[in-house]
Amino acid sequence: MNRRKKQNQVFYMVLSSIFSAIIILLTLIPNIGYILVPPISITIIHIPVLIGIMVLPFVYSIGLGLVFGLSSLVASFIHGKTPLDLLFQNPLISVLPRVLFAVLAFFVFFGLRKLQKIKNGDTVIFTIVSIITMVFLFFGSYGISSTIHEENIPARLNLLLVLAPIFMVIGGLLIGAYYLMLNHKNLKNNIAIPSAVMIGTLIHTILVLIALALFGDGMGDLIPLLQAVLGSNGFIEIIAALVVATPVSIAIKAAFPERIPQDFFTKERREEIN
Repeated sequence: MNRRKKQNQVFYMVLSSIFSAIIILLTLIPNIGYILVPPISITIIHIPVLIGIMVLPFVYSIGLGLVFGLSSLVASFIHGKTPLDLLFQNPLISVLPRVLFAVLAFFVFFGLRKLQKIKNGDTVIFTIVSIITMVFLFFGSYGISSTIHEENIPARLNLLLVLAPIFMVIGGLLIGAYYLMLNHKNLKNNIAIPSAVMIGTLIHTILVLIALALFGDGMGDLIPLLQAVLGSNGFIEIIAALVVATPVSIAIKAAFPERIPQDFFTKERREEIN
């Protein structure tokens, strides 16, 4: 058992180092971790953290969140140009939300795995995620229309009437894919992964926005800030995270079943890891 424990620790350290390197590269190399699609900017740096949360024990997951935050802090000094960039030179904005994001996302995954084990737990998870998907996509269409036509109210409403049905169709497709996964024999055990990815991405966005509102000078009220960024950026970041993090996490788990169990939270697994 002691030998297996050491082998597992080495495996987790190597995997954590790989994810950390990816996070650092995405953060420090311009225009890779942050994709500019006018009029919005999409971040994908949180995706390696989410994947790590799905396949690594708690301590390593928190470490990835810390790497994410410290990399953002360093990047703000190297590449910071706009007033918003410079705000991330404050560790309370760049580091603290990313560490909290890793902690909360890990326990969201933990909670969903626990929920999945109770009677009708899968149905409860499916319902929660479906509601979040549709509500978030609706506000996404509202956010984009508001960003493009900030002052022109009639133009904003016309664009919203076009975007809302499109995003609802996208939401229906996502929910359909989720339902198929729920009813797939080999994928059903991993149903908590896309759920945690979606909720985790939402948590990350909200935490950063709260930090900006609390510690960023001149950022204004929190509610308008949440509406603007969650609406325009958040839903695209969720889709990107779902498309990348879900299959990668499932593939890593399938490739190393002896190292990455379905559940890190059993007593036996905790004793073996720690």
